[in-house]
Amino acid sequence: MKRFISLCVLVFVAPWLYGEPKEVATVKKDSPDIAKAKKAMEAVKDAGYLVIDEYDPGKEGKGMLCRQVIMPNAWKCYSIERFTQIRKVQVGRGGGTFSVLIPCPTDVGDQGHLATSIAVITMGNGNGPGGPMNKDKYTMRIVYGKSGEGGKNPHRNPFVLVEVTDPPASGFDVRTTSWLMMPTSTMQPAQAAQYIRSKSLSSAGVTKFMKDHGLEPFKHWHDAKPGKELQRLLDEEKKKCKTPWDYFDFAAKAGLGVRYDAAVFTHDPDAVATNNRGDCGGRASLAKRLGCGWIEYVEGYVQGMDEKFGGKHGWNLGFTNNGIFVLDAGGSYIGPQTTNFIVTTMGGWNEVPDFALKFEPNHGINGGCFSGLNADFTFLHMKDASEVKLEKGPLLDYFNARVALRKKVYAPK
Repeated sequence: MKRFISLCVLVFVAPWLYGEPKEVATVKKDSPDIAKAKKAMEAVKDAGYLVIDEYDPGKEGKGMLCRQVIMPNAWKCYSIERFTQIRKVQVGRGGGTFSVLIPCPTDVGDQGHLATSIAVITMGNGNGPGGPMNKDKYTMRIVYGKSGEGGKNPHRNPFVLVEVTDPPASGFDVRTTSWLMMPTSTMQPAQAAQYIRSKSLSSAGVTKFMKDHGLEPFKHWHDAKPGKELQRLLDEEKKKCKTPWDYFDFAAKAGLGVRYDAAVFTHDPDAVATNNRGDCGGRASLAKRLGCGWIEYVEGYVQGMDEKFGGKHGWNLGFTNNGIFVLDAGGSYIGPQTTNFIVTTMGGWNEVPDFALKFEPNHGINGGCFSGLNADFTFLHMKDASEVKLEKGPLLDYFNARVALRKKVYAPK
């Protein structure tokens, strides 16, 4: 797949290249940096962008916004573009509202969502070309997945909801542009894996890190009694593994050992293990099930994926005694967060109360299309993005404020 992420010219370089984070400094509630971030976020919102308004600058460094085990050497601004195609809308039933639900890049670790903009483009027909839809014909907002449903997902994943009134029969495109704060690292993969291993030797240490940051061990959304093959893997893992790293390595190899089949959409780890077949999400789901609560399932976009998948991918985040890291069983990658991995949803299972919807992975990374009208729907795809240059204004101010807060997460007391 062609490169779809573009580098912003503004770069903040940390005073370290890489290594072990120092003792984390707590961001005080009355810190001026928190106030600056809140003010900047409101300014971005007032400028007409969508923001994740559930993001709390005062919680940087806590929960899924905890530090990485390998510190970034810089934070940069990137943009991604996506388009969702709605084709041949059947409007002969009296018209109505057509709703499109699109996963939104979220806030996790050193990845930060800054802003998202939306444009709706009508499709051309035999009477002439299409063009931008009048803004009074559609609305846009960010909605959130429900947390805690049956313990299946502790995260409130953001989704962009676009509602189009009386859509044209020829169809339309929803074009989404998101600006992100992303970390970079100069540590080589082999060195990164070795470093992560050195920080994954104590079960008590990993459990303490998660607890100190307000996180419970992650439960799998498929928690039924395991079948024969999955139980065999669990028994073998218990016999062989002594340290968290042993479990991470076992889970990654088990996931990679699953025969890849893009046509298999089940992410039930029992079915994946039994049939030894699954897509990237199936592999990541099995890795989570074998992760002893220290591995979370995530979805989003990965640079270099096959173009027919639009950049969509499923992988994992792992927890050490000193921070998080990326574990991609499908891509044989263990290392820090990078611009190659952009997370949209976490936890695997999503419930969106606005639609009384409940859906498992794959639907989450493909986006949704829900309406009382019938239509041909083309799933979400990535589009190459041009270089972004942040000029003086709300987005630049917000980026600066977010980077300042992330630096405090790694700052010594």
